[in-house]
Amino acid sequence: MIDGQLLGPAADRYRARASSIVSDAQKLLGAIEDLDTAARLDSDSVEIQPKLVDGAAVLRGICAAIDPLTAERD
Repeated sequence: MIDGQLLGPAADRYRARASSIVSDAQKLLGAIEDLDTAARLDSDSVEIQPKLVDGAAVLRGICAAIDPLTAERD
């Protein structure tokens, strides 16, 4: 709401701080979800089905995703 200025104008510094708080909250939520998944795996409440994965395709996807960053930084 602050970053989008839904309730009216907000100073750039205030909007940047609000954006930082949202980013931190998203990271924290991701960590909590990872811990929850690890706990469920540890307690055998999640069944994992093994399957073959095309590793080369995964690496091609990763390379394509980071290509703009690597090109930008030589």
